[in-house]
Amino acid sequence: MPDLVGVRLARWPALAMEAPALPARAVFCFPMGIGAIRTGVLTAVRRTPGPLTAQQADDALILADALTARCLGIGESRVAGPTPADSPPTLQHAVIHQATGMVSVQLSLPLPQALLRLRAHAYSSGRSLTDISQDVVDRRLRLDHNGRPPTVEDKD
Repeated sequence: MPDLVGVRLARWPALAMEAPALPARAVFCFPMGIGAIRTGVLTAVRRTPGPLTAQQADDALILADALTARCLGIGESRVAGPTPADSPPTLQHAVIHQATGMVSVQLSLPLPQALLRLRAHAYSSGRSLTDISQDVVDRRLRLDHNGRPPTVEDKD
């Protein structure tokens, strides 16, 4: 929202009442995620009203993408420059997407929750998200509803 003074009372009643007293005059939100999976939002606040320039908006999108890559532990941002389709970073993103889809179907979860399960397993096992995703795609790993691989007792 490039000018908080323009907040519509009918849409955001609490914000409309509080906005005049806030030091912020503009708020901009940029999605964080990979593909269709949204993992968060980068929110930028400014003390002066007005829209962002095209360059500022582009920079914010690049920052959101870089932060997503850093938070998910998937290496470099995918918009750092032109990347050949068969390069390792592009393939890493593909394996994460594929593993997310597989976990989503296996556990009947929405994609964002399936990605969270993969991330949680990667974190708890001390391995990278890419490695865990590759194991899921190669069918060496199948998570259960607790986010862990099935044990021998689970298989009986």
